[in-house]
Amino acid sequence: MNGHLFRAALVSAAAISAACSPIETVSYPVREPNGTTVNVDKYFSSLTTDDPGDRAFKQIQAGRTDDALATMKAAAAASPTDASFHYDLAIIYEIKASWPEALVEIREARKLSPTNTSYPDEEAFIARHAGK
Repeated sequence: MNGHLFRAALVSAAAISAACSPIETVSYPVREPNGTTVNVDKYFSSLTTDDPGDRAFKQIQAGRTDDALATMKAAAAASPTDASFHYDLAIIYEIKASWPEALVEIREARKLSPTNTSYPDEEAFIARHAGK
């Protein structure tokens, strides 16, 4: 676990290593394609308390989603081959209901880390909402 935003998004809380910081959650509503709204929970735990993902997560918890987006865009620009930064961007775009942007980022994450098992599920979720 390398400590970025929402690394454990699709992993059960019990699966996160005891060496990590306490598990935290961010919840947000998502409008489904059929018009209903569901609440989505993403889980987070980090090995550090000041990596870009941790800062972005705290910004989201404080209601500063645009700041979180700027934090993760800067991190991805500085480390463009870090799949986790693209995944984090996808989640932030998902929170903002910017589905086309989320789809671009999750696909980049999958390209950079094709063996990550949580990325395909996230891509399917995003693609369903992006209409693609």
